[in-house]
Amino acid sequence: MNSYQQKISMLNDEISQLKQDVINRDSDLSQLRIQYKILKQRSRSVDRTTNSNSNGDEDSGEKDSNRYRR
Repeated sequence: MNSYQQKISMLNDEISQLKQDVINRDSDLSQLRIQYKILKQRSRSVDRTTNSNSNGDEDSGEKDSNRYRR
């Protein structure tokens, strides 16, 4: 009977460790999601800045003239 109790105890310890691993990974994933959102926002901001800075270019002039033709 003692052998079974030891095995059960070992399995419970392993389960506890696995639960903690899952919690840690969940936390890591949450932080990665936050970092992804921040990078995505920065990328959009850079895209907008780049687009607004390129309005003086010849290419953007063509786009503007096309817009008025419609």
